[in-house]
Amino acid sequence: ALNHSVMIERGSEELVSSSPDELAFVACAEFFGIELVLRDLQKHQVLLREKARGTVHVIELLEVFPYESSRKRMSVMVRLPEALARGRCREVLYCKGADSVLLERLRGYSHGARGAGVADANGDAGAGDGGS
Repeated sequence: ALNHSVMIERGSEELVSSSPDELAFVACAEFFGIELVLRDLQKHQVLLREKARGTVHVIELLEVFPYESSRKRMSVMVRLPEALARGRCREVLYCKGADSVLLERLRGYSHGARGAGVADANGDAGAGDGGS
């Protein structure tokens, strides 16, 4: 629910995006209990609500690397609140894109990083890093 370009249209509260895939990512997150409340590019923030608890989390958008056909991927660097970081690093880079490009970028990294990344990219590790 973080690495996308979906916006909420004022007044109608309808989700809008230039890509149906982007809408699908946000709809999937909502299905699993994380609702996009606001994406404020002026304040560099995304607000997400845990539907079960009603808790709203403010995630800082540190940098957005929009999708480009030459890169075949989109990335976003965020700072998670402590409640979501759970003692881990609060600054996280989420990346999505063409499998062929992402898997190529993972080659040559240490076994730990490559193992986790490849499993997540192939969908073998279940929820992975929660990265969209």
